[in-house]
Amino acid sequence: MNKKFGMLPFFIKENFFQAPLLLWIIIVFITSFIIITARIEFHNSNYFTIYIFNQPFPVADNGSIWIGYLYNILLMLCIIAFPKPILEMIDKKRISLILSKPVSRNNFILQNIISVAVCLYLYVLIAAFFFSITAIVKFSTFPIYFILSLLILPLILTAVYIIILQVTLQFNSFGLSVLVLIIYCFLITKALANRTSFFTMLGIKNELIKRIVDIIFYVTPRVSESIDILFFILKQKAINLCRLLGIMFSFVPISLVLIRHINKRQF
Repeated sequence: MNKKFGMLPFFIKENFFQAPLLLWIIIVFITSFIIITARIEFHNSNYFTIYIFNQPFPVADNGSIWIGYLYNILLMLCIIAFPKPILEMIDKKRISLILSKPVSRNNFILQNIISVAVCLYLYVLIAAFFFSITAIVKFSTFPIYFILSLLILPLILTAVYIIILQVTLQFNSFGLSVLVLIIYCFLITKALANRTSFFTMLGIKNELIKRIVDIIFYVTPRVSESIDILFFILKQKAINLCRLLGIMFSFVPISLVLIRHINKRQF
């Protein structure tokens, strides 16, 4: 392998060690098996009840619930598992030894991000394989838009990982980083996306405050909206390319901050 990407196999191996691939295969296989063997009652095209061990679970959507589960599971992997190799390197003073070799800091971080993308795509392809078989066997159809959503999912989560990496390097503490990331990914970005409702609820009418919050919304990563892109594909059977590009561009400022941070930080 090219020396510029000599760390890539190490990062991929570490990622799979932190989030075992075999465990993921077992979880997806069991989920597929349960769906195939479960009794399903269809009420209309977007609403059905699935009986698992004779317990009814009403499902009022067209596949978005499964995408939501996968998104949240993989997002938690990105927050909890994937940053650990770099944190361990910093704690054990191994990173200074690596960066003393002909490996630039930017290249080092790039390899880490690529390794996460590779792992996410492998996890998603495994899920796509099992769920495609499940849909063909159980429903006699190929879930093309569900698979399309799955294939876009790692792209979005890789962008989200850039925030995770920046926060992890900023605080240099696993516990604190996880707490900050959960608050940001699940609360703050959702509040910014629904800022109009919050303005009304809190009685905020000052235009300056509204414009400041608008600016914060556009220059910070729009994590909460990323899952909406996947839901849109499932419901409308189309890709909102403009919105997808807008969300991806919202990660540019944090990427620049990460580059600056990694080049200025002393290891």
